[in-house]
Amino acid sequence: LETLASAPCLREYDCLRAHKVCRELVTKTCRCSRTQKQVLCSTDVRCDSKCSNTRSCGRHPCKRRCCDGHCPPCEEVCNRKLRCGNHRCPAPCHSGPCRPCPLSQTISCACGQTSYSLPCGAEAAAAAPRCLQACPVPPTCRHAAVTQPHKCHWGPCPPCRFACKTVLPCGHTCSSSSCHDNPPPAVPGFQQPKPPKSQSAAAAGGKGSQASNIAAAAAAAEQDMCRVAASVPASVAAAAVAATAAAGQGPQRCPACTTKVQVQCVGGHEVRIFDCHAVQPYSCTQWCGRPLQCGNHTC
Repeated sequence: LETLASAPCLREYDCLRAHKVCRELVTKTCRCSRTQKQVLCSTDVRCDSKCSNTRSCGRHPCKRRCCDGHCPPCEEVCNRKLRCGNHRCPAPCHSGPCRPCPLSQTISCACGQTSYSLPCGAEAAAAAPRCLQACPVPPTCRHAAVTQPHKCHWGPCPPCRFACKTVLPCGHTCSSSSCHDNPPPAVPGFQQPKPPKSQSAAAAGGKGSQASNIAAAAAAAEQDMCRVAASVPASVAAAAVAATAAAGQGPQRCPACTTKVQVQCVGGHEVRIFDCHAVQPYSCTQWCGRPLQCGNHTC
């Protein structure tokens, strides 16, 4: 309602008493001062001109109808690409540089006990963290009891450094110069991480007004410290070792004994050299010559 102090007509008192609203026709200027119209004293004038001033963000025009020059804050999403190169700024449009990408992910060692936080955009420089813990994958060979533990690692475990030295049923020692048992399942090699995924886009794409979506997106960007828990491949390999042991699949059989032994022919005429695993009675093909039971002749 117009008051006595603000009503420009000459009959304020009578008008306010009779109608509560001033009905005097006056000439008024719109808020942006581009249009003048003769309207009722109690009516505001607004033109259809759109404000062409640039908002405080310095990027977008106001476009508000009949703006009085005090342009409201920009309601657009910034959407400029952040320095990480993976995401866009979800904050309301602003002047100056965007804040750093708030996303990060956790890079873990193979056993999962050592990790570090990797900021978004540094994926190409990511390296496996140096872990001082023992590898959780147990050895599967016959020397497991005397094998020294090794540190956590990516990729296959180091080979057993002991010679076999197993006593064979023949009494000889296995001639293999190295352990010939199957190695434990290999831990996968380290792979460069992929950029973390943000929940901000989902927040900005939800239902509701543009202003509320922008606010939700900005809040999500602030709180969304995306920590991607790396898998622990060493535990998978350790589980495979346990399953192998439960199935009764122990160390591999030693290769055939190749120790050289002297073997005499069945007639006692000569001696030949055989590999231990190939020893068997043989005939040298010479005349036997042993006396027969008759006592008169030889074989």
